[in-house]
Amino acid sequence: MVDKSFVNSLSFSSFYHQSEFNKIVHIVTHFMILFGLGHLMSHFIPALGHLAHVLLYIPHTVFFTRDVRVGVITTILFALNYALSAVIGHSSNGVYFAAGCFAALPIFQMLVHLNFEKFQPPFSVLETVYYTPFYLLLQVLTPASYRKDFKKEIVDLSKQWPKKE
Repeated sequence: MVDKSFVNSLSFSSFYHQSEFNKIVHIVTHFMILFGLGHLMSHFIPALGHLAHVLLYIPHTVFFTRDVRVGVITTILFALNYALSAVIGHSSNGVYFAAGCFAALPIFQMLVHLNFEKFQPPFSVLETVYYTPFYLLLQVLTPASYRKDFKKEIVDLSKQWPKKE
């Protein structure tokens, strides 16, 4: 049985993310922002090294408790973050690229959201780092036939939220 409060929170993400383009932008930028943060942490706290990426990944392992496919997809995306960080190393260009990802992509994400959804995104930490990434990975990166009833329940519940203005 699926936790109703979890489904309700996912329905809120569904309500706020209707545009397919916006969904894809959110997925890519979420993991690139985490790449930037992980790379900057490993650069400015050398004792951490690439362990910084592991520290950022650990909270995302809870995705496995909700859906194995989303957990696997998340693991692959974090592995790509680690690989990218290892490839660019600690050159000054790599640090600038990571800083740019960490600083500019949240702004880009917000502008895309405003343009495609036509209203301001919610600014809840739990929504931003947990519910929305899970929902978007489930909706966009899993086949349409996968957990069809669960996805339909989320979308149906999203109709309870106030209309956009």
